[in-house]
Amino acid sequence: MSQTRGDLRTLVLSWLDDPNGTYFTAPQVNVWLNNAQRELQKLLINQGENYYVQRMSGTLVDGTDTYILPTDFKKSHKLEVVVSGTGVTEQRQTLSPVTYMQLDQIAQVSGVPSVVCFKRNAMIVRPIPDDSYTVYLHQSYQVADMTSDSDIPDVPQDYSEYIAVLATIDGFMKDQRPPSEFILGKKTTYEKTLLADSEKRDVSAPRMVVSFESGYGPIF
Repeated sequence: MSQTRGDLRTLVLSWLDDPNGTYFTAPQVNVWLNNAQRELQKLLINQGENYYVQRMSGTLVDGTDTYILPTDFKKSHKLEVVVSGTGVTEQRQTLSPVTYMQLDQIAQVSGVPSVVCFKRNAMIVRPIPDDSYTVYLHQSYQVADMTSDSDIPDVPQDYSEYIAVLATIDGFMKDQRPPSEFILGKKTTYEKTLLADSEKRDVSAPRMVVSFESGYGPIF
């Protein structure tokens, strides 16, 4: 059964020897739990796990090279542009990522985009689109913070306790005392398991996407 934020906070307080929360407050621990959830997500993404990958669709507009990324964008895994066909007959090509410096060396001509540069909350494509093109962004989204005690962390269920481990370490640091050997042992065990876990997950279900115009060009 999945652990909720309330369950994890209770666990953290017990490991900090403050089960009634008389020293460590609930808002403090909630912040540590959300920070830990983001840290676990980074670990999963960095080791190549595709737990958070979802495909989003959008449209490139004739004459526009800069596009706002989704508000929950965290990392791009692949960006494809449809060059011909529709549905099962679609022919796509993958855009090659380039740095901002490399982008400056590419002529600003019109054509089918072949490279992409990600800059903060936007992406820039070259060549500049000479028509409207459908694109597919395969991205890992940023996990949302847990805001209520009934929320379940957006992580693989097998690793939800690791969030409590990291949050507990924050508690020890705030109290200016070293983490217990028990907590450090759990941290090491989980990290070894994370590194060894090469399971691939089904990420075929697309997310709902809406395209509209903004001041910086279309947004996914």
